[in-house]
Amino acid sequence: VAARSEQVAEEERTSMLAGSIDVPPPDAESMHADAARAFCCVGCALLAPAPRVLNCGHLVCGACIPSLETCPACAAALVCVPKPAHLLAAILERECAEEAAAARLREERGVPLQQ
Repeated sequence: VAARSEQVAEEERTSMLAGSIDVPPPDAESMHADAARAFCCVGCALLAPAPRVLNCGHLVCGACIPSLETCPACAAALVCVPKPAHLLAAILERECAEEAAAARLREERGVPLQQ
């Protein structure tokens, strides 16, 4: 009887695992879009090639920093100069190289906050 209940329990576990495998993984394109959105500046909503972190935790691009007095996302006052997020920039470069190159060019030209 014990062997029978162990067999039933194993079949149930196998059945549950098989059901979870049927879920298709997200496609690469949607994962790429999600990664790109995670690196958008809260000021201009464009990709921040070298993101800076505000004291509230939100990201901004270098072009928007001069025009900010508060965080555009949460209105927190800026109490210090936003620090570069080097690790995030490296991830961005790896995940979204083409978009990052275009965004770097935009930032180098000093495109201001878009309203």
